[in-house]
Amino acid sequence: MTPRREKLILGAGVAIFILFSLAISLIKIWHSGYNGFDLAIYNQTFWNTVHGNWFAASIHPPSYLGDHAEWMILALAPFYAIIPHPFTLLFLKIVCVGLSAIPVWMIAKLKFSDARTRLLFPFIWLLNPYLWNTTLFEFHLITFAIPTTFLIAYFFLRERYLPFIIGIIILLLTREDMAFIAIGFGLLAGIDILVKRKKLRRLFQWTAIPIILAVAIFIIDQKIIGHFNPDGSYKFFLYYEWLGRTPKEIIVNAFLHPIRTFLHLIMPINFQIIFVLLLPVLFVPIFRPRFLVLILLTTAEYMLTKNGADLLIVKSQYSAAFLPAVMLATIEGYEWLMTHPWRFKIIPKPLTPVLLIAASIYTWYAFGPGNGLIKNLAPADARTRAVREAAELIPPDAPVVASMDTLTALSSRADVWPMNYFWIGKKQFGMSDYVLPKTPEYLVLDQRDIVYFTMVYPRYAWSEKAYPGRAANFKNFIIEGKYGTIFNKEGIAVFKRGVGGEMPFVSVYKQTPSIDHVKKIKTGPLTLLGWNQSAKNNITELFFTIDAKIKDDLALKINNEYYPLGSGIYPATDWNTGETIKVSVPISTPKMTIRPEVIIGGLNITSIGTIKLIIDKGEPAGDEIQIP
Repeated sequence: MTPRREKLILGAGVAIFILFSLAISLIKIWHSGYNGFDLAIYNQTFWNTVHGNWFAASIHPPSYLGDHAEWMILALAPFYAIIPHPFTLLFLKIVCVGLSAIPVWMIAKLKFSDARTRLLFPFIWLLNPYLWNTTLFEFHLITFAIPTTFLIAYFFLRERYLPFIIGIIILLLTREDMAFIAIGFGLLAGIDILVKRKKLRRLFQWTAIPIILAVAIFIIDQKIIGHFNPDGSYKFFLYYEWLGRTPKEIIVNAFLHPIRTFLHLIMPINFQIIFVLLLPVLFVPIFRPRFLVLILLTTAEYMLTKNGADLLIVKSQYSAAFLPAVMLATIEGYEWLMTHPWRFKIIPKPLTPVLLIAASIYTWYAFGPGNGLIKNLAPADARTRAVREAAELIPPDAPVVASMDTLTALSSRADVWPMNYFWIGKKQFGMSDYVLPKTPEYLVLDQRDIVYFTMVYPRYAWSEKAYPGRAANFKNFIIEGKYGTIFNKEGIAVFKRGVGGEMPFVSVYKQTPSIDHVKKIKTGPLTLLGWNQSAKNNITELFFTIDAKIKDDLALKINNEYYPLGSGIYPATDWNTGETIKVSVPISTPKMTIRPEVIIGGLNITSIGTIKLIIDKGEPAGDEIQIP
């Protein structure tokens, strides 16, 4: 194979990866599929930065620097300024990840003389399911550490010190915890120098300087984050509260209680993540694992969290810290297999690359976007169109409290706040109160968000005390601000301040109103009085009376979908006996099965990185009834 043809094949693979990823991302943007907060947070931070208010963020106020020290935002801001839109960030990320296959190929060129063998590794890399997961998930700057890590490794192998140390500095500017990878490079270089008996003075250059830089910048970053975080510290230390709340406490307690720390590290979930990370490359890295030194501290970082290294790592951006080291160890492990006598001659050498490719394809379907790709890219339905319409109603400079599905679309402005923080009144992890600095002009309320609030907020340790009374506070906020509904479709309502009018989704009557279809049916603590239907507006109004005081928040299971009984405005626990309650649901089908339930569940990530509400369990609070 000629060098030109080799480069053409490599370029074609990179182009296919980039184009396919961009196509999926465009569909996700159009379907409001970026609903996991992160793209919205980054987009608002970039938007504020290019408008002169560097790092400002109202979602996690007052500054993004209170979350992470990601100085690369300043380097990417000029590109974002060309087209200040969330998709610009996705484009930059996808191109960056796709181009990372080139340094993979450059490293393979150092190891193999055969062009086909060299091309094997960039294609295995581009087929890695976890690379696809992090590419299709929300925008994160940690993904820009991927090509940087490969280039540092390339210059390490070439023993080119100046670009090596420049790469380390760039890596450290990507995110504060990339200091752990930089320390890993220092340790790797030190081991290499000692094993190969190189001059010991090289230890200062290749080991001491990277480690000193990493530690110094990490400490500086922590000071900056603590300064900009209103709570005064790095909030993600909450994951390690079983050890302490400061770096010093965590390190000291880990060593003072070695048995407890060791037992935590060997939890089954921690071994599971190692198995899953190595599966797409058939565990080849174990034959020459020296590059895995890069992720020793990063692995400990996740294993030492309160719940251990969850599989969320490979479903989201977190795998970006692990994947380059695994790929580098795969290249060297494969080199070892091809150049050393085989102790186990079960698999012929020519079959090894075939098995690697087969494993990559299989895991791409099993753990990556292949599983459910078509289903998750279905054409936009009525709800998706309603989400888009709701977002388009909000003027571009208006302060707004946005639902999860509209937050990204509404994030290109100075003042936008997520409904979930506003509704519960607490910041992320509940570390302090979430107080808006100004009055929003608009509110976007989504019934699906309320189902989530009903399921999780009474059960989270940080929110269970705040949960009682939050619906009443929200209702009072709407009443006092004279917010009125200007849009109500498919379970999504848009309120505007000063308009006034009836609440959407739920109404309370002291006397029974006019009902088109009367049919009294008792189910648990409720009695269905009847219903009104409007096929034009795709809404069914269900009328209930309350026979007994309700102790638990209830949801209505209607035709296997769940709807909040009080829509976060007037929950069932606040209902009084004798009242008549009208509950509006976005359904127009004439036949329905209805049952009140207490539900348990949470959020999950689909194969294309969209956040989806999952009901794990529904406990019936009454009998199933049917209408008509």
